[in-house]
Parts: sequence; C-alpha cells; structure tokens
Amino acid sequence: MPSLVLVKWPDSLPPVGEIELTGEPQLIGRVISPECQIALHSKLVSSHHARITAEKGRFFIEDVGSKNGTLHNGVRLPTGALIELKPGDKLGICGYQFVFCEGDDIPTGALEMIVEARVSPEERLRELLAVSTNPDRAVGLGPLLTQVADTLFGGELPSLDQVLGTLLAMFEQVDRGFVILLDENGRLVPKAANRRRNKDDARFCRTLALRSIETMQSYITQTVTGPAWPEVCSVMCAPVATAEGAALGAIQLDTQDRAKKFSRDDLNMLTIVANLAGVTIEKARMHEAIVEREKELRESKLAREVQLGLLPQTTPVVAGYEFFSHYSPARMVGGDYYDFISLPDGRVVVVLADVVGKGMPAALLVATLRSEVRSCLLTVPDLSRAVCRLNQQMMNSGGLRDSFVTLVVMVIDPRIHTLSIVNAGHLSPKLYRSPTRTLSDVITIDQSGPPIGVEFTYQYRAVNVPLAQRDTITAFTDGVPEAMNPAGELFGMPEVERQLGPNAIQAPFVPRPTWVGANLINAVRKHTGSHIQTDDIAVVSFGPWEFDTEQDTTVLP
Repeated sequence: MPSLVLVKWPDSLPPVGEIELTGEPQLIGRVISPECQIALHSKLVSSHHARITAEKGRFFIEDVGSKNGTLHNGVRLPTGALIELKPGDKLGICGYQFVFCEGDDIPTGALEMIVEARVSPEERLRELLAVSTNPDRAVGLGPLLTQVADTLFGGELPSLDQVLGTLLAMFEQVDRGFVILLDENGRLVPKAANRRRNKDDARFCRTLALRSIETMQSYITQTVTGPAWPEVCSVMCAPVATAEGAALGAIQLDTQDRAKKFSRDDLNMLTIVANLAGVTIEKARMHEAIVEREKELRESKLAREVQLGLLPQTTPVVAGYEFFSHYSPARMVGGDYYDFISLPDGRVVVVLADVVGKGMPAALLVATLRSEVRSCLLTVPDLSRAVCRLNQQMMNSGGLRDSFVTLVVMVIDPRIHTLSIVNAGHLSPKLYRSPTRTLSDVITIDQSGPPIGVEFTYQYRAVNVPLAQRDTITAFTDGVPEAMNPAGELFGMPEVERQLGPNAIQAPFVPRPTWVGANLINAVRKHTGSHIQTDDIAVVSFGPWEFDTEQDTTVLP
C-alpha cells in the first residue's frame, strides 16, 4: 500500500507515523480544519495546505494555495500544479518532512527520527553473555533468560505462537505481538499474532519491520501513532535471523500503556529472544525440510514402482525373433518410455519415446502417453493414421502443455519379415545387417516427421523395411549419445555407431540382438564411470534370428 512516512517534525511529539494513501483525495492542513484527512499541528500550516490525489494507481501532490508553500524534493511547488510522486520523494510542509513509499520501497533514514535505541548485531553476543552471567546488570533478567531458553529449547520445538506467548508473559505491558517472516518473494507475512485487547486488530508497522530486517538492528520507538498502530505509544522490533545471519523476519511488540514504555533493557531482552527464535525457526524449517524430503522420497519410490510397472515385464515371444530392452532413469522416475504391443493379427509393435523434461512431470506425461499409444495402435490398423491420431489426441488432451514427445513406432510383421516405421522427431534407429556387415539408419530425416505435440495437422508417413535373417535393429533415446564422463566429454553418436557397427563386431562373430543391446549399455557405463547420470536412458534391440545349432556361432558377453 502506498504511504507517506513522517521522518521529521517541528514539535516534540509526532502527529502521525505512517499515512496510508487510499487513492481518494486526501487534504493536508492545520488540525483546526475539519475537512483535512491529514492534520498537522503547526500554526504555519494553512487550513487547506496541500492535497494528495490518485489516478490509475499513480499518486500526485498539489499545493492548494498555502501561505508558506509545499516543497517537493526541496523545490517549492507552484500553486495548483500536479506533481507525480515517485518512491523516495520528499515532501516538506512547514518543518514536517514526509517520504513517499510504494510497496516495500522504504527510503534510507526514514526511521532515524523515531529511533531511540538500537542494538547492533555485534553487540548481541555481549548482551547475551552479560545478561546470562551478570543478573545484577538488569534485575531478574538472568533467571528470566534461563526460563526463556528452557521454554524455547526444552523438549519439542515451540511454535511461533508459543514464542509470542512467552514474550507476552515476559512483558506485561505488551498489547500486541507479531512474528513476521519473509516469504519466498521477500515480502513480509505475519505468521503469528497475539493481542490482549482488540483480537481483530492484526496490523503491524511494516516500515519498522522492514527497516529492522534491512539493517539487522533492533529498534525502539516512543509516542508514535498512525493508521498501522492506533493509540500505540511504544514499539519494539528486533530482526530474526539464522545462525549464519540470513534474515528470516522480525518480532514486533507494542504497548498503549504510557506509564510502561519499553526500555533499553526490554529491547535487549527482545533481541536475545529474537536470536533464540531465529535458531528455533531455522531448526523447525530444517525439520520440515527433512520430513518433506522423506515424504517426497517415499512418493518418488512409489512413482518409480508404478512407472516400472507400466513398462513391459518380459520381451515378446515371437518365433524366430529375439528382443532386448533396457531402461534407467536419471532420477527416481523419468521421461523415457518403451513398450511392446501385440496386435490381434500377429504383428508386434515396438515403441520408444522420450518426453521433454525429467522427474515427476515427465513421468506423469509418460503414463498418459502409454495409454494413448496403446489405444491408437490397437484401434487404428494403419500405422501412419494411428500416429496422426496419437498426435492429435495428445494435443487435444492438454497434457503436453508446452512440452513435446519424440517417438519412434516400429511394427514387425513376422509372417513376411518386414518392418514398418514412423519416426516423430526421434533419433533414427540403427540397422546392422550381419551378412553384409553394414550399419545404417532405418529411416532418414527426410522420411521423419516432427515430434508429437508440435504440429496438429501433420500427416506422418510410414516407411517399410525388409528384414533378413540375423539383422539387428537398435533404437535408443538421446541419453545414450549424451552420456557424460567425469571430464565432461559426451559418449557421442560416432561412438554409438562404432559400438553397433562392424568395428565392435569382429568376424566371424555374429551378434544376437541381446548382445548388441547389452554391449551398447556396457560401453556407456564404462564411459560415464563415476559421473552422475544426467539424462534418462532407454535402449531396445530386436531382429529375426533362426536358432540353428549347427550354424549358430554367437558368443554372448
């Protein structure tokens, strides 16, 4: 809320502390004028002196014909001129000086005129030791400090309400107490409040709290009134910080009892309690973080079990064919996905996909993708049309949002030994032909389409590839070529092709798909060594293999 903060005044008592600007016209004038919303005591102030107005969130100051003038940043305003106020602007009216504040913009020195005492961070330890070891320095504080420490650290960690309850028990004159903490955006949020009288009054002095946090100093104010603290005659505020000095917030107490205004000893005691409270809050947050982490770990383990349960538990059993699969997420759960789907006509579908992202969001999207993939492939016989429908349904469902999926779908027809493939932005699978000892892409970039979730009307097309005995097709996600070793070097596509090609397969050795897949995974693990896995990895290998014991010369690793 925009406001004017009084930083200087000509009288012994300030008439206001902080004036909230409502957006309605607010007239500044001498106290004798009943029309004034902001009344000042000096006889030098005109009955109608200046006016604050607002338009579309912007605030303006206007001198309305005062005798002694209105100063804006030290310059006298022409009568009737509207001057826009900016954060930190100073207004001078006959010895009174205000600073315009907007949001959390608190000007330097805005509180100096109302500060009576303060305790710097360097003095806190000395104060704590002095009070603890020398009770005579302030009568009763030594035993009281012991009582406070026992309350705050004895047994379970106290709540913020208990911290305030302890303070109200220590200071009988306190009418209101607040524990105000900084949220993740750096804004002040009252987390606990205790009021002896007006239970509905939860306002605190934001300016004083911010000042205390910014300077890491404790403040005491005397005889201050204003919209945020009506009829309050004394306020104390002490910063709350971690053991390393990081600001957490502040504790603020005020009283209306003019006979029992806060003293320097009161401020010292509040500062000590604020230090203890800071340790308490830090420990409580650490405990909450541990509990939350354990909860997340349990949920992640459950999610991992669910996700692994969605993957095929066995490879397909197809006469004359062999299959291999491997999956390892970078985190507890991941965004890579593979599947084997048996179609009613005897064909077998091999699916490999990579959802953009990692962790739980990617894993949730994988679950949706798996359901849609199975639905489309089981209800639409034509592979091209099935992938087109998958793309549209994933985009219509809204599950992708700003994400997308790279996907390769391969349909094996074991009756005629052909492979139909549709590639949606994925790395091309590799085909190794044992008779000719050659390695090639199963599908080219020109034959591939964009990832799922990129273009709603795209018409994907299938490519048919004949399969020969002892051919091996290997599909993999980008976690394979992008696997990194401790030196920061990638495994790389050239090394992928070397491991899948004739350089790694020496004649007369004839590799089975299980050997090809396992050999690639072993090479990746050897490359990465102790380096943490940075991306999900999924590999699927398969191919036609007739088990002829007289000609079979394969040796598995």
